[in-house]
Amino acid sequence: MFSPSEKQLQAIQNMETFAGIQSHREYFDNLDEFNDYWFLVDKRCKKKNRLRSAIADGHITQKEINEKHAEKLSKYYKKKEALVDYATKYTLRYQPTEKKLRIQLLSKNNDPAIVDEVIDELPIKIDDEKIARNKIQLLISRGKNINYIRSHLYQKMISADLIKKLISELIEEGESILDEQIIYRKVEVLKRNGKSIQYIKRKLIERREDEEIVSKIIDDVFDENDEKEILKIAVEKLKLNNIEEKKIIQRLLSKGFKYSDIKQMLNRDDA
Repeated sequence: MFSPSEKQLQAIQNMETFAGIQSHREYFDNLDEFNDYWFLVDKRCKKKNRLRSAIADGHITQKEINEKHAEKLSKYYKKKEALVDYATKYTLRYQPTEKKLRIQLLSKNNDPAIVDEVIDELPIKIDDEKIARNKIQLLISRGKNINYIRSHLYQKMISADLIKKLISELIEEGESILDEQIIYRKVEVLKRNGKSIQYIKRKLIERREDEEIVSKIIDDVFDENDEKEILKIAVEKLKLNNIEEKKIIQRLLSKGFKYSDIKQMLNRDDA
């Protein structure tokens, strides 16, 4: 399976949104499949740009475009073979669960009986558990924690019982699922963004098993005086914005800095 970078995924999603594609695609078998999909979405975006120009020039209205498009699709998807073809392509592209596919097909043809027939006749059989496991592995490779994975699976319409089973398998292993290289990069980014050690721990440690990995990486990334320097910069920035001391303390406490360290830094600056 080909895993696009975060930037590539974001670019694809931006293009899909612009083109009016509601289901964002995240999974590709190989680079060629990714490139083919990129070309397809780019083509849709260019077509939309041409229609926008036609609207701006007064050749057609958006309402007329929408009506023509809706009428064309309604006629097309009344044919079962057209719906089977659509369902096959949709399944290959988005790897949906059966529930997600059913909802998508009903948006094209509101006859539940025909939709049931289409799902039964699909040349590709949908395996919700296999789909869920693939998604979990992909999310783990991106450094996502248990709560994020659980939420993502719910959004993808994986059944609650299956989610519970798969999450239980992860937790039963008794080890952190966090990827050290990804967490290392996250800690570096959070440090550059002026976050305290306590804030970083709160953000990255979800389970007891995560604590050792996160703490070790924090020790590697932070030198002895780094946090004091981060706090100093934060205090100076807030003072420049003429924020009163009480609110400065509240803001810095919410970012995980210790009250005693905040007071010490404020008193030192006032001296």
